[in-house]
Amino acid sequence: REVPQIHTFISHNWSTSRRRKFLALAHHFNFHFAQAGATLFVVFVAVLGLLGKVPTIQHQSLPYPVGWITRAFTFPLFMILLFFQRDFLGFLGFSGPDVFLDKTCIHQVDPALKQRGIEKLPAFLSSSQYMLALYSDSTYLQKMWTVYEVAA
Repeated sequence: REVPQIHTFISHNWSTSRRRKFLALAHHFNFHFAQAGATLFVVFVAVLGLLGKVPTIQHQSLPYPVGWITRAFTFPLFMILLFFQRDFLGFLGFSGPDVFLDKTCIHQVDPALKQRGIEKLPAFLSSSQYMLALYSDSTYLQKMWTVYEVAA
């Protein structure tokens, strides 16, 4: 779809695994949301614990009861928000930032459309607010394509 401005141009090396790219992008785009969500959960459960609304465990070495719900659910909640924030927000009707990723924004099958997309690469770069370089290994700056993106 056509957009007036791109939030983030994502530059990457094709030799890097999809898994590593996904982890880097999840961290970049979702970490703060996941951290805030997990923190709000901890505060919410702590307040409920103070009000006596959630079960606690009396640990023998501590003089006060300990909530087990935060220990059991905070990390899984953080990971779910980290990896699935866009799905969660999309379900609620929110959209994320418009990003440029060559594999999805430049036609990969039709050679003529692919060439037109490559020729418009400078326009994509100049209409982007940010550039995110997924620098994963020493080959990133040895590839002409990624050097061109960084230089532009």
